[in-house]
Amino acid sequence: ALAFGVRFGGRSIVYATDTEHYACVDPAICSLAEGADILIYDAQYTTSEYAGAGGSPKVGWGHSTFEQTLELALRSQVGKLYLFHHAPGRTDSEIDQLLEEYREAVTHRKSTLRVFAAAEGDEALL
Repeated sequence: ALAFGVRFGGRSIVYATDTEHYACVDPAICSLAEGADILIYDAQYTTSEYAGAGGSPKVGWGHSTFEQTLELALRSQVGKLYLFHHAPGRTDSEIDQLLEEYREAVTHRKSTLRVFAAAEGDEALL
């Protein structure tokens, strides 16, 4: 697991990969991400994939679910969330569909969080 935050000139970015929350969102990562302008976060599985739907359970594999990632970002009140570490077998259109679900969940929660799917070559602007 790796997570680090950089704060400089009134701006901040947090990068966290290979993190697994198990039953609840990790408060240490929430603390690290608190108020960050950008959070780049591992969102490899859906909750059903994590539980084993369509294959073996992913518990203990060291990755987060989309739902846990969203909860972390909302609790930490970050400005922008970049989803990355996508499941290797997931297509671009499947990622786009999940991104839309994220954005709908953010709207439903009346949050100003902006959510993006990270892609090779992306440049995150503060």
